[in-house]
Amino acid sequence: MALVAPDGADIITSMTFPPLETDHRYVLADGAYAVSNDPTPGKTNATNVVTFSIKGQAFTDKIVVEMSSPAGGSIRYTTDGKRPSLFNGTNYSGPITLTKTVLLTASATGGPFTTEAFIQIALSWKIAPLTFLSSSQSQIGD
Repeated sequence: MALVAPDGADIITSMTFPPLETDHRYVLADGAYAVSNDPTPGKTNATNVVTFSIKGQAFTDKIVVEMSSPAGGSIRYTTDGKRPSLFNGTNYSGPITLTKTVLLTASATGGPFTTEAFIQIALSWKIAPLTFLSSSQSQIGD
């Protein structure tokens, strides 16, 4: 496997995997590659991916985010960018209203992690102090 530059010729980095036994596959688990004996030939991989209703973006007041998973499994999420797990995170039960900057990370049962950044920006308006000058009629002509 290789990561190739946009020119299609220069290899940036590559990795070699040893041959597998019949009915085995490579999986990525907790940041490391492992061998699994439950192959999925002809099937779509990772149907338990979490999809956000909107992409990460900046917002000013609040923003509502919904999550779904084609596999229909339960979804757990965190708002601090840490990976959700059985002991960390919140069970998703409906739309989430965000009112501050968060790194929303979610995972459906047994699936990969999906992360989006939602950044609250504060709009501040500075009003220049107004100075009113008054003069009497007698000073204008004098």
